[in-house]
Amino acid sequence: MAYALTIDQGNTHSKVSLWNRTRLLDECIIKNVEDLPTAVRSMIKIYRPDCGIYCSVSNVVDEIFEISKETSCPITFLDSDTPTEIILSGYTNPKRLGADRIAAMVGAREVFPNGKVLVIDMGTAITYDYIDENNNFIGGNIAPGLKMRAEALNHFTAKLPKVDTFIPEDINLAQTHFGHDTDTAIYWGVVEGVLAEILFYIKRMDIHNIVFTGGYSKPFFGYLYEITQYNLTVRLDLRLVSIGLNRILQQQSQK
Repeated sequence: MAYALTIDQGNTHSKVSLWNRTRLLDECIIKNVEDLPTAVRSMIKIYRPDCGIYCSVSNVVDEIFEISKETSCPITFLDSDTPTEIILSGYTNPKRLGADRIAAMVGAREVFPNGKVLVIDMGTAITYDYIDENNNFIGGNIAPGLKMRAEALNHFTAKLPKVDTFIPEDINLAQTHFGHDTDTAIYWGVVEGVLAEILFYIKRMDIHNIVFTGGYSKPFFGYLYEITQYNLTVRLDLRLVSIGLNRILQQQSQK
């Protein structure tokens, strides 16, 4: 298989990526889902990929499948029935497991081929997914993302303001922060709360391989990368879902 197309449709943006085996050749990031079919058509027209795979956490764009029929690029829709190396039999209802989480776990095997791995995806929500050394999906948790936590404080109270949760990459998370007014109290309450949540999983679990992804992940990855007391191997890849989608296609082509 020469070229492969991956389509990762998220809550806030989508990625259309073109791969030559494991090498990323091109990528288009789309903020408006209405523009997704145009990006897919363009990528297919330019590169003529052999096949594609589509993963969505939102409403499926049916036009993607119309494009698949019109072109010579068959596009697979990723769900729990798609054969992958991750074993989902321990999950009560795999059909309700987000396709992005499946793809991220497959992508984590590109980063850590062996051993137990915790995948932390920090986007609109924060997901924690755990696979063991035999590729069994042990389980995962879903928690509110940073923006969602701040907005909930504003929505469910009478006087707490809406606070921007943007985190600069050079932020010092090694230092404990307390707010000096209401806005900063909310901001640091959210940020420190998420950091404490991540450290909780690390302390409670016998696991040393961690992969971060998602738009809010860089500062938290940076902090964990620097600390040594937990004997961690920490990696960051903002394309983890796309990498997993491509890995699925590559493995299917070898069968």
